Amino acid sequence: MTTVVILLSFCILSCGTYVVWPSRWNVPAHLQVGFALVAYVIPSLLTDTLVSFPRDLVEMLALIMAMGAVSYLAGLVGGAQLPRLRITNLRFAFTRMSDADYSRFVARRVTPLVALAVVGMAGSFAIMGFVPLFARNPLMAKFLRGAYQQSYRTVAIPFRTSYFTIVTLWPILFILWYRTRRLSHLLLLAISWAAIAVTLTRGPMGAGFLLAVGLIAASKGRGTTIGYVLFVLGSYVLGSLALGLLLDNQGLTSLYANGFVNRITSGAPDLPDALNFLGAFLSHPSFTYGRTFIGGLVPYHYRWNPMVWSLQVLTGMDSIENIVSGGLRLPVPLMGYTAFGYPGVITVSFFSGLFMGYGTRFAQRYVRGGSLVRAAVAISLYNTVVSQMSVFYWLQLYNVPAIALTLFMAYPVKLWMRQRPRRPVGSTPMLAQSGVRSPI
Repeated sequence: MTTVVILLSFCILSCGTYVVWPSRWNVPAHLQVGFALVAYVIPSLLTDTLVSFPRDLVEMLALIMAMGAVSYLAGLVGGAQLPRLRITNLRFAFTRMSDADYSRFVARRVTPLVALAVVGMAGSFAIMGFVPLFARNPLMAKFLRGAYQQSYRTVAIPFRTSYFTIVTLWPILFILWYRTRRLSHLLLLAISWAAIAVTLTRGPMGAGFLLAVGLIAASKGRGTTIGYVLFVLGSYVLGSLALGLLLDNQGLTSLYANGFVNRITSGAPDLPDALNFLGAFLSHPSFTYGRTFIGGLVPYHYRWNPMVWSLQVLTGMDSIENIVSGGLRLPVPLMGYTAFGYPGVITVSFFSGLFMGYGTRFAQRYVRGGSLVRAAVAISLYNTVVSQMSVFYWLQLYNVPAIALTLFMAYPVKLWMRQRPRRPVGSTPMLAQSGVRSPI
């Protein structure tokens, strides 16, 4: 029973938007199905992950996750029912332009930005003096730890800005290429994908490709979407398996020795990470009182950055410079619990669901049907602005460029300024009518 509660709770937190947006256009939820398979379903049902931990620890995780999942679901449904609030009079560009005009509008912005980001990545690699894929220690270089950290810090801002520019705009560029079949778009896609691939961060680019393909599949009908979901499941299994082999550093030998299922689990260790973290936290309990919610807005290894803090709690070490990890992916109920105890589980999970439910209604309105370019920009708004609102307990400074870029694609900046009324041709300026000479 405990296994079912944990599995169901994790799946609700991952794929719960299906409840308020049961549509083939809900591509982010389709992607989460693939993630849930490798991170939760396989580890809990096909491995001895839960059995290997103390029973009381597993039961406590089940209680925290169940409380959080119910609260999140309540917030999700409630948020979807909230009335739409209009904060400003600004209108999205895709609501005031024809599909053809909007596609040209987006192309004029995406293409130079991605090209500039590629140059920024290349320049950063040159200054750092290494490329993670070809480094002597690829894993340390991937996470920019150890000997690689100091040289990275000199280019941290341009490197991260360029990185997130490519990751954010790549799906939109892919849709533009799909619509136009321009060779220039295809070449830029390939070069920018390579720039991210050599960093060894498989998730962002894999998700970007799957996101774009998911929108195309949704536009073709329900049958194509079913095939797409199966493709997503296979992609996540292979991706997790590949990372598990890479981390083990023994290649296929490890696959045969440890088993196919265990290698998949090691590539997405969210469930054991949650249990190990909870056990470490309970051994030295110290509530954060929300400091980790905003700690990610401080650059470098600030102690309350949730990525840094989670590793410090797990390892018991103050310095994480030599730890080969980018941090733990902790679910919202655990973040709420470590901040305020059981009241935090309920409140933080509820508001996370509330924001996500409210934002999902936005995506439901603008993503479905119509232009694929419009759908790509709308889904990017959903994945950046809405997702960060929902994950308010895990604010990250590096998400700012992604949000700014997506808003830049959604709004025609030149229309933000009030236009001065034009004077009819042949009319006399008020200055001349008053008899005052113009200084010009």
